[in-house]
Amino acid sequence: MHKKIVMFLFVIILSGCVTTAGTQGEVVSGNLDLTSVDQEQIYTKTSNYSALIELYKRQLKQGEESETRLKLAEVYLNYQDAESALFTLAPLINHKSNTGQVFYLQGLALFRLGKIEEAKHSLHLARDKSPMDAKVINLLAIIYAQQGDLVQSRALFTQARELMFDDITIKNNLALIDMLEGDYDSAAARLLPIYMN
Repeated sequence: MHKKIVMFLFVIILSGCVTTAGTQGEVVSGNLDLTSVDQEQIYTKTSNYSALIELYKRQLKQGEESETRLKLAEVYLNYQDAESALFTLAPLINHKSNTGQVFYLQGLALFRLGKIEEAKHSLHLARDKSPMDAKVINLLAIIYAQQGDLVQSRALFTQARELMFDDITIKNNLALIDMLEGDYDSAAARLLPIYMN
């Protein structure tokens, strides 16, 4: 009798798994009509970078759009593929209507590939096109700090802070400059409120 009950429960559990798998299969196979905007939002919220890459590549096959190309390059960077980001940005670099975002993404990709001088050049172009873009200024400050120009780095971090860049990031960066200069008390004073909160 005990064996029959166990077998009965096993069959019920197994049939439940089959039913659930069938339902999930329908969702995955695309029986739900999701627009590309819906798909983009879902993939973005779930950080599904490989799906976003495929989505943007399909869109670019259907028609060239600078905005889509920028999104694809940004996703490649989030996916830790700086080389593909540069390849994706290449058609936009010499385009007359390019924006600071194009050069920022190029600079970020070059920075991640360790091409510091090239990254710095791209970020200066981005800053020329978008002088109030705090993320550009913050990355430039990081490059100057890496090259040992702590005075210029501090000035740029302060400017990024004035432009309302993320306070915690800026305080961490400024504290690092303080430590590189040997001013550990200032670094501790900057970091203590962050730690306390």
